Amino acid sequence: MVGRGWGALLSIALTPIYIRSLGVEAYGLIGIFVTLQILISIFDMGLGTAANREMAVLSAQENSKDQMRDFLRTLERIYWATAVCIALLIAIFAKIIANMWIKPIALQVNEITIAVIIMGVALATQWPSSLYSGALMGLQKQLPLNYFNIVFSTIRALGAVFVLSNISSSVVGFFAWQAIITLTQTVVLAIYTWRGVALKAHNPKYSKKIIKDIRKFATEMSVISLMAVALTQLDKVILSRVLTLESFGYYYVASVAAGGLYIIISPIFSAIFPKFTQLLSSGEVDKVSVLYEQASQLMAVLVLPIMMVMVFFSRDLLLIWTHNESTAENGYAVLALLSVGNALNGLMNVPYALQLASGNARSVMKLNGILLTVSIPAIIFLAKSLGGFGAGVAWIGYTLVFLLINMRIIVKSFIYINIYRMIWNGILQPTLIAFVITYLGYELLQSIESGGLLFRLFFIILTAIAGMAATTAMSPQLTRYLKGLR
Repeated sequence: MVGRGWGALLSIALTPIYIRSLGVEAYGLIGIFVTLQILISIFDMGLGTAANREMAVLSAQENSKDQMRDFLRTLERIYWATAVCIALLIAIFAKIIANMWIKPIALQVNEITIAVIIMGVALATQWPSSLYSGALMGLQKQLPLNYFNIVFSTIRALGAVFVLSNISSSVVGFFAWQAIITLTQTVVLAIYTWRGVALKAHNPKYSKKIIKDIRKFATEMSVISLMAVALTQLDKVILSRVLTLESFGYYYVASVAAGGLYIIISPIFSAIFPKFTQLLSSGEVDKVSVLYEQASQLMAVLVLPIMMVMVFFSRDLLLIWTHNESTAENGYAVLALLSVGNALNGLMNVPYALQLASGNARSVMKLNGILLTVSIPAIIFLAKSLGGFGAGVAWIGYTLVFLLINMRIIVKSFIYINIYRMIWNGILQPTLIAFVITYLGYELLQSIESGGLLFRLFFIILTAIAGMAATTAMSPQLTRYLKGLR
């Protein structure tokens, strides 16, 4: 969690420096780079998640390092072959992307073309790192993986500032640095992963049988990933067509701010998924139930108080972040709605992780497909009718329905917990406590006439901490677990 959070904080903190060094137009190419990352991630074909799950299963078995090594070598060849294809394809189409997708004003097309080619190299060298990261998480090596993420995030971000300040202030120099660091990080992860499955007198080999064994799960995960990208990006595609560019800009700023919740959500999912897999593989159903309750309550006490702060103090937060009254005024309502939807999505990640750990990706895929057929028309209608506000409402509806149905499925299939107790302890109680604490904090802040933006930020942070403390104190399984650590 710290590794991803640190990377996100560095990105936010250094963005003004990047813009000042590169200019807004060149900085827009970084947005293109992020978009390409999202689009290319669809073609992971579920192998990253499959690597995580398979390594977790094998690590729970004795004398399985030879199987781990064959598994890793097999997927490694696929990933590196795909990486070469990514680099070549982007290089081939770089000129077309520079001329037809990107619409520059001051930048030269040739410079953009070179930058896009280097982007392709950076994306290609980053591609295999998802395999090694997934394998390390499956081996329960989250702590060293976290250290690597922190170190390389710091070198990548601060090194880019040094390059822009002392070597080259061009966008080409920026992406060249990204490609160098990305390749270095991937190589380091590869070496560390192979050391984790070291075995003398065994030569790892490519196996078609391994591909056949994981093909079903990987294919289902690929479809799920495609659906997830459709759901999370559809609002932006539609709104960019129906809203003015300025209005869409306000929506996108709110979307980025609400996305900050995933700094907490994603690492929790990454930590519990391999643990669920190990426990299910060894038949420890009672421990699965305990872990589920602990993970649900942990997600709730970390995400819900921050969500409430984003709802009540949405205008203040946007003003503190952007220092722009117009952005705060036009974006605060959307920020509140998207924050609620993202928080519900975070709570949904716990039952989702358990379903995937069981290998039951097909039920998730079917449920996603059904909800997608309903959600797409709803998003289109509400977005066209109510703009960004309507898209936020549609996102809340989808995540709430998905959460409740998934909870019902896992209670019937995997764990022995009363669903009403689970909803109360994991959703309703922490929501009510966080609401009361945040509402009191909001009313108190409104009654204070003096105080600048820094004071308001400090007060908002204290309110979030108070909400977390109160919800933690009232979460039985989590409190019991924390007492056991003493």
